[in-house]
Parts: sequence; C-alpha cells; structure tokens
Amino acid sequence: MIEEDIVSQNTELLVPEDMGGGAFRDGVYSFNTLGPQAATIMDNGYTMSYRYWPSWLRRNPSLMKQEVNEMLGGVNVLSEYLAPRDMIADSTQAVNMITPAGDDLEIVITQIGEIVKKYSWQMVYAKDEAEFESLWSTMTEQAKQLGLDDVTNYYTQEWKNALEIVKEYE
Repeated sequence: MIEEDIVSQNTELLVPEDMGGGAFRDGVYSFNTLGPQAATIMDNGYTMSYRYWPSWLRRNPSLMKQEVNEMLGGVNVLSEYLAPRDMIADSTQAVNMITPAGDDLEIVITQIGEIVKKYSWQMVYAKDEAEFESLWSTMTEQAKQLGLDDVTNYYTQEWKNALEIVKEYE
C-alpha cells in the first residue's frame, strides 16, 4: 500500500500524476493556523489524513484500539460515534483572531496560573470532600483577588469581537 510505504517506512514516494502529482508531504498545511483538520472529509469521501482511511484503520489494530472500537459500538473512527449523537462542535478561525492580552494582564494570568497549579494538586490529594471544597474556595478567592474577573471579562469581550471579525471569512 502506498500509505504504508510513505508513513511506516518513511519514504518519499510521489503521488501518481492522475491523482495530482507531487510528494505526499506537499499536502501538509504549512501556515500557522489550524486549517482543515485531519478528519475533514474531502469530495472523494476520504479524510485528509491517511489515519482515517479504511485501509489504514484495518491495518494491525492494537488490542486497546479493538477494545475501544467495541466499547463504541463497533465504529472504527471516533467521529462515527460522535456525529450521530450531535457531539461534534464546529471549529472556527475565531480562536486565531483574539487580541493577545497586554503585559499587565499577562502578569495577572501567570499569577493566577500559579495559584491554580498549587491548589489543584492539593485538591487531587484531598482526604475528603470537605477538604476539597475548602481548597477550591481558597483557590477561587485568591484568583479573584488577583484579578480573575478582569481576565474573564477581557477574554469574553475578545471572543465576541473575534466571532464578529471571522464572519467575513467563514
């Protein structure tokens, strides 16, 4: 199989001319954006990524993959399970159009991150629900004192702005 030669053996086979020609790696999206996702289904009915092609999915599945597929009702691709259950969110380029926070806000974000790291680990090892709730309360109180509400308000507004901007492109 061509995809096995290219991927597994790391060769530089060329795509046949009747399929567009060029090297397999020429199809890689090289801009700094998400672009079409690997599971995007093209006009020919196949996904952009070889990882979802039927021939690849049947190729030497691990025991874990077999067990997961059975657990998901016999599907080979997670999207086959998620789509009929309306569990797939639309992606948007708005995530790339949010204005970065200024230096002052970045300092606040970093400080809040340190508080969250400290208390979240303590919460993981809390001896009971009461200790967990106490740690949660302390963490959120300290984060709010540092400016969590300002961070939340900033990114909420930036998200609204980005959704408006992206309408022109999507």
